[in-house]
Amino acid sequence: MKVLGIISDERAFKSRSPGMHNRVIQQLGMKAVYVPFNVLPDRVGQAVEGIRALGIAGVNVTVPYKERVIPFLDELAAEAEAMGAVNTIVNRDGRLSGHNTDVTGLIESLAAMNVNPAGRHTLVIGAGGAARAAVYALKKMGAERVTVAGRDLERAAAMAGP
Repeated sequence: MKVLGIISDERAFKSRSPGMHNRVIQQLGMKAVYVPFNVLPDRVGQAVEGIRALGIAGVNVTVPYKERVIPFLDELAAEAEAMGAVNTIVNRDGRLSGHNTDVTGLIESLAAMNVNPAGRHTLVIGAGGAARAAVYALKKMGAERVTVAGRDLERAAAMAGP
């Protein structure tokens, strides 16, 4: 049986991910379980090593550990490196790779809706992690200009870049 999960602080137990993932796992007839892991702030490295040691197939990473897990991984996908944040850790034969699926998810969603931002002026509302991924995805897709609107004007301006 595969073990999958989500790591966070106490918010792991409030996440809807286990319920959603376990329903899909059941519908697909997979031999797997998706569980929440409450990780203490000073134990992030041990938790990541536990993924390897216990043979956990993979985990989603959420607030507040998306950046803090990076030093404990063996490799980073290009998007995770560019974002400076990991939302998925994959364990392949004991080698842990960090990914950020937000970029790919947005690109695929826009493509599915036949939205092409190439050469256009785009607007991202918010200046958090998801917004950072959106800015990166839009620029990667060729957006001519990305404006970021957020409560923290300095952070929004820095995120939008030149």
